Amino acid sequence: TFDERYHELKTAMNNREQHPKNMEKAQYLSNDVLPLMYALREVIDEIEEAISAENYPFPTYDDLFISMQ
Repeated sequence: TFDERYHELKTAMNNREQHPKNMEKAQYLSNDVLPLMYALREVIDEIEEAISAENYPFPTYDDLFISMQ
């Protein structure tokens, strides 16, 4: 669910401070945090598809893209 994946990502981000060296931190972010970001993104994509554009409280990717042109 959204909550589970959000809290997993939040915990992982907070744990990055356990890696004081830049290379260790970069590897941790790449190997542990990035997959959690993708997992959360999957849930968000499903939510976006389930809610009509009129009821979605945030700009969609299309809205953001069009506004930049």
